[in-house]
Amino acid sequence: MQITTKQLPKSEIELTVELSAEEMKPFIEKAAVRLSMERPIEGFRAARVPTEIVIKKFGMNAVMDARREEAVRGTYGKSDCSNKGFQTIGSPSVDIKKLAEGNPVLFMPRPFLFCLGNLRLQRY
Repeated sequence: MQITTKQLPKSEIELTVELSAEEMKPFIEKAAVRLSMERPIEGFRAARVPTEIVIKKFGMNAVMDARREEAVRGTYGKSDCSNKGFQTIGSPSVDIKKLAEGNPVLFMPRPFLFCLGNLRLQRY
């Protein structure tokens, strides 16, 4: 996983995260579990559906979308935000730059930073 950080104006930073195809493999299973929980498949218990069945039932595009969301959730916490002492507010906006089966994935989350600066409260 490669992560680069760029400071932007208005209390924003831009992260560029690149995951190899090998690093994306665990996220496809998590995505299949999540899809099977959200939309149960008859004959299977929720979260116990084989990945191949989920792909046949919902299509590869649905699994790829869910995989992308799982990858962003799974890697955003490991990004430079927490390592460099940034405190973020809310969920980041995410731009997907590259997403194709078997290729590296490149996405750019843009979180808002929590920054109080030199704020001092007066006695009252």
